[in-house]
Amino acid sequence: MPEQLLLNQSSENNLYLCFSIDDKIYALNTENVMEILMLPQLNYPQKLPKYVAGILNYNNIVINVCDLRKILNFPTKKFELNNQIIIIKGEESLISIIVDKVTDFYTALPGKIQTIANTSFTSLVNSFCREGDDIINILDISTLEKFIKNIHEEEDEINYRELFLNDKKSKHVLEKRSNDIALKSAFNVSESFMAKDKYLTFNLGKHIYCINAEMVKEVISTKNYAITKIPYVPSYIKGVINLKGDFYTVFSLKELVGVEPQEVLDEEKMIVIASNDMKVVLLVDEIGNLLNIAPEKFHSQNDLNLNKMFIKSEIYLDNKVYNILDMQRLLNDERIFIGKE
Repeated sequence: MPEQLLLNQSSENNLYLCFSIDDKIYALNTENVMEILMLPQLNYPQKLPKYVAGILNYNNIVINVCDLRKILNFPTKKFELNNQIIIIKGEESLISIIVDKVTDFYTALPGKIQTIANTSFTSLVNSFCREGDDIINILDISTLEKFIKNIHEEEDEINYRELFLNDKKSKHVLEKRSNDIALKSAFNVSESFMAKDKYLTFNLGKHIYCINAEMVKEVISTKNYAITKIPYVPSYIKGVINLKGDFYTVFSLKELVGVEPQEVLDEEKMIVIASNDMKVVLLVDEIGNLLNIAPEKFHSQNDLNLNKMFIKSEIYLDNKVYNILDMQRLLNDERIFIGKE
């Protein structure tokens, strides 16, 4: 794996997954994030350890789903259908937390991360970043994992069954999500710990694409970086950006693969590609989630139209089609070389 990749611990930069709890923003390094799920129906044994909202069967492993809201001393409130669960890879175990909402991906330069002084050894947040008026609190995974281990002996006084929606429609949605998780529980967890099968999803119009996370250096936004146009180039080449002193060529992936635009967006996302040979940025509509996808889930395709769209295979999850982007073909396509003639 190249040294400059964001998902490598030796990487210079850090890509974080941001989520909200009430009006506060928290973040986890994406190298620790295995998957993001919509809140499913959880199992409830007779007794639950403190801070544990329920049990999740994830890839044939039973995981305690921790109530991060309570761990962080936020007021208790009922869970909603739009709450999400983040599966986290700890040093020795898998951790699962409930959050209000996953909000975005954020790239934090080491120089922007500030340490909080006078924190105790049990503090879950010991560093933060400032982004405009927002403060992004960075969770320490090692401390969270140790904290969870130490509370397993203590029973919780909260009846979490009462915090979940119990109307017929909501229970049907939660149960369906649980069944969907069970159906896709096929990948090898020991391999996923090595992050070999981690993919970042993004949208191009109505199409959902996936790119291997090893190819992602950063995720940035058009509202934060000005794109300088280049004269006399094809329309799919949107220009260049100055990223930390290096100039990257910005390509509209939607135009490059021939996806018809649905609407004009006020803000688009840019995926900075990790490559030793080229400085490339792919302009996409919006960023989705991180998924772990086992190779055996891929469906080979022989459709020339899909081939032209740089789709090397497809997968089907939760009644959606995910198109796996063929980055090798894309980076070797003659159309992305400026001034070749």
